[in-house]
Amino acid sequence: MSEKHQKLVGTRIPHGAASSVFPVEDLPCDVYQRRDAKRILESTPSDAVLGLRATSMASSYFLHGHALTVVDTVSLPDTAKADIRDRSGVDVHDFELLAIGKANRNYENRTLSEYATP
Repeated sequence: MSEKHQKLVGTRIPHGAASSVFPVEDLPCDVYQRRDAKRILESTPSDAVLGLRATSMASSYFLHGHALTVVDTVSLPDTAKADIRDRSGVDVHDFELLAIGKANRNYENRTLSEYATP
């Protein structure tokens, strides 16, 4: 995550502790990416956001290349919550969001609805 996004994340767990949430596209819960994730992350208090930290060169490369993604922890499957708790000792129930990846660019003004004429 960029320096700005690092300040928006309160607690971090090792990347490997959250392996049960990958691929995020297959999760049966609310997942937001790119611009939507950025807006949600900016409107949530940092102490309510759980982030991932790199533990090796490979995990750093993976997280850097992963689009900014926010997962709603309330709708996260119980098996994934239990797996994260077992691997990291952090209870996901204490957080609203799980933040993954990095904002590699500015996502403002990227939807067609913004260019619609009244």
